[in-house]
Amino acid sequence: MGLGFSFFKAPKHRVFNYQPRYYDPQKERLKEMQEAADLQTIEEQYSTRHLQSRMHKRFQDAMYNNRRSPGNKNIRRIVILISLAALLFAIFYFADAITLLLNSVL
Repeated sequence: MGLGFSFFKAPKHRVFNYQPRYYDPQKERLKEMQEAADLQTIEEQYSTRHLQSRMHKRFQDAMYNNRRSPGNKNIRRIVILISLAALLFAIFYFADAITLLLNSVL
């Protein structure tokens, strides 16, 4: 390539561009303390709200479970069984009367 041109660009000289930053330890410490205080107040608010909501949820669950307790299911089951037994007994007891009534009509 003796003519002085190339198909590829030659890389430019790269210079390290260092720009120092001003560091103030007091300002940095103050900023960290403010962030810690903000974080602490946020955590306190969240934990209080979270605790209240958990207590409210537990109270609602307890109220629901008291309404739908397993004892009520057993009592309901016993009442249904007694009702069915009484209905079967009534049908059996009045079956003779019903058959006599039907025979006399027919």
